[in-house]
Amino acid sequence: MIRGMAQDGVALLRGRWAGIRAARRLITGTLVMDRPELDRWVSTCLARLLREVRTSVPYYRDLLAGHGESDPYELLRALPCLSKPIVRREFDRLISERIPRRRMLFSATGGSTGEPMPYGRDIDRQWLGNAEIELGLSWAGMVRGGRVLSIWGSSFDVSRFAQGWRRVWNRFIHGMYFLPAFAIPSDIRPWVAAIDRFRPHVIVGYAGALKRFAQTCSEAGVAPSWAPKGIISSAEPLDPDARLEIQRVLGAPVLNRYASRELGTVAHECMRQDGLHIFEHGKLVELLDSDGQAVATGELGRIVVTDLSNFGFPLIRYDTGDLARRSRESCACGLAYASLAEVAGRSTDFLIGSDGTAVSGTVLPHLLKDFPAVEKFQALQDEAGRIVLRIVALGELPEADRARIGQQLEELVRGAPVSVEEVPELVIPASGKHRSVISRLSSRRFGPGD
Repeated sequence: MIRGMAQDGVALLRGRWAGIRAARRLITGTLVMDRPELDRWVSTCLARLLREVRTSVPYYRDLLAGHGESDPYELLRALPCLSKPIVRREFDRLISERIPRRRMLFSATGGSTGEPMPYGRDIDRQWLGNAEIELGLSWAGMVRGGRVLSIWGSSFDVSRFAQGWRRVWNRFIHGMYFLPAFAIPSDIRPWVAAIDRFRPHVIVGYAGALKRFAQTCSEAGVAPSWAPKGIISSAEPLDPDARLEIQRVLGAPVLNRYASRELGTVAHECMRQDGLHIFEHGKLVELLDSDGQAVATGELGRIVVTDLSNFGFPLIRYDTGDLARRSRESCACGLAYASLAEVAGRSTDFLIGSDGTAVSGTVLPHLLKDFPAVEKFQALQDEAGRIVLRIVALGELPEADRARIGQQLEELVRGAPVSVEEVPELVIPASGKHRSVISRLSSRRFGPGD
């Protein structure tokens, strides 16, 4: 029996390394393609995916019944967008009947919008996801055998990777070290010391956590003496001021990454910091308006993703609830992958004025940086357009500052009445992702954020 278990373990390891090597070869091949070659690649992958799901996935088999073998893009546009509530409702019918369950992995999203969403992926998709993470790390300066420090927010990830024997295993075998993004201490010196001891080649973290870490270092007058090769910011919108502050404190360039638990990496900046390259080797990205029509290049649209490589649990035209703009020009690095100029946040992360103007929540740090008593903040907008700005203050927020903040926010979001409330603490979900704006009016305009 023990011998049989050992043989199974060897087979598993062989399958893992073979799968990762195949995924690396796939990515390497597409990175050198020119635009026409890449277009043919994406079209071929899409056609293959649609052929597969119409025969082996009950949900898509019903939707595609009666549709002939047409152009894959026409067939794609004939499908409705896949929302999170649909995935929850149709979960069992989204699982492939062809792929054995032993080759499937199941999990759930972090639930930053209030309700986790179950999802799955086949094992080949898992290997590709691992290779995509490697690609992003290499763009940030990762070297073979290098070390990664993660300032991450998911309580699931921290408990899974940073406690007990896994902590030792990940640190000394995989070169990974975790710090909890949702528990940044007021005395930041132990974290600075941890970075200097671990000496990571790349630091990965939530945008908000990286920003809070850099701000806390600046306030304490300390900074790590060890500078990584690069920093990857993920999970939340990265505002320009925050990028500059993080780069100044940590001494390395910040690359923005757009990813999710269910999709993996969708787009990633290179060292040029000139837009996020869409990972077209395995993702097809549409930017749509609230009516489901494609927006013009440079306009804000909902990010709708088709995962071209997940045949076990296909996510086709999956509506992420996030908003982005497509780049007008190619990146100077020469890579043929299309780019997103900006990932602006979730559809609820905008404040809406009475004239319909959408104001990104990323303006709030600019507005509040001149008020030193403001430590944390969050703006809530109801369907009538009223805004409540909740502020956690260092000490007591002067009444004059409270009035100025409200006046300036009303000038930014024209026609929206603003009230400023001082609260002892903001509620952060288990995912650790802090949202600076939650607007029901924005959700109604751009579509539901969940």
